[in-house]
Amino acid sequence: MELNKADFLEAGVQFGHYKNQWHPRMKEFIFSVKNRVHIMDLKQIMDHSNLVYDQVKEIAAKGDNILFIGKKKQISEVMKNEALECGSPFLVKKWPGGFLTNFKITQREISKLQYFNSLINSEQFKNFSKKEQTRVEKKRNKLNDVYEGVMNLKEIPKVMFIMGLKSESIAIKEAKLLNIPIISICDTDTNPKIVDYLIPGNDDGIKSVAFFIKLIANAVKEGKNISKINIEKPVIKNSTENESIEEESLKEIK
Repeated sequence: MELNKADFLEAGVQFGHYKNQWHPRMKEFIFSVKNRVHIMDLKQIMDHSNLVYDQVKEIAAKGDNILFIGKKKQISEVMKNEALECGSPFLVKKWPGGFLTNFKITQREISKLQYFNSLINSEQFKNFSKKEQTRVEKKRNKLNDVYEGVMNLKEIPKVMFIMGLKSESIAIKEAKLLNIPIISICDTDTNPKIVDYLIPGNDDGIKSVAFFIKLIANAVKEGKNISKINIEKPVIKNSTENESIEEESLKEIK
């Protein structure tokens, strides 16, 4: 993907926060102040974007999963669409506590969702009472609201792409506990030291957010195209585990 200065400027990636809201560690990325708003150094934004693009491409080429995360209103829909476009797992509604640090529970919840989805499309479901059908659909919808984007996630992601660092403190804490690297856009009010693959830039403006999310998604796509690796590794569960999940799931709707 060829990045040019005009695209960055059009997206407004250089606009930071009011100067009284800044984080001192972002000082090296700040170019000037205009109308009491910090303006970031466009050259550094472009340099870091190119560097991170190549790093993400390399990660994707190895077949490693990059989990896309962004729950803020102006982020979630774009994040979901771009994650789907590049075939990456995503969480855009809610971060379930222990999603990474208690991944066995996460896998069971995902398995329940898969079971409910298959149940709803089965002949067996037609024989359920209306009350039971409603319970199944409620349970499925509740799980789907959280785990829709990670249905095919078979292992803990190798890297996390987070947009909106300030609203994702729990996800960041779990990533740090498990030494999972973080890719993110750092605005002038955030601490860049918590990010492993950093791009300084505006993480609030809709155009800027969409620009950066698309940038990372394109890097993922390019990396996958280079390697031709299918990152979804099939996992065969034993029948005892499947039966246990079915029994547990059915108990929840009785």
